[in-house]
Amino acid sequence: MTEINKELLVIDRFENDFAVCFPVQMQVGAAPCNLPKAEIENDAKAGDVLVYKNGFWRVDAEQTKARRKKILAMQNNLWD
Repeated sequence: MTEINKELLVIDRFENDFAVCFPVQMQVGAAPCNLPKAEIENDAKAGDVLVYKNGFWRVDAEQTKARRKKILAMQNNLWD
């Protein structure tokens, strides 16, 4: 497990009591970080962007929406 920076993270998946996350601005070969579920907003799900505020990881709805929109656009461009 890597040291957790207080930057924007995206949830890749959940494993047991942890969320496996990567930085939004991920570099090739970046190692994941494991956040305890107890430190994350309850309604967080895979694909959500998290921001660290007041000692807690919260879903950033705007960043999540923008990221999903960008990914959908990239997927649609594959078939154009």
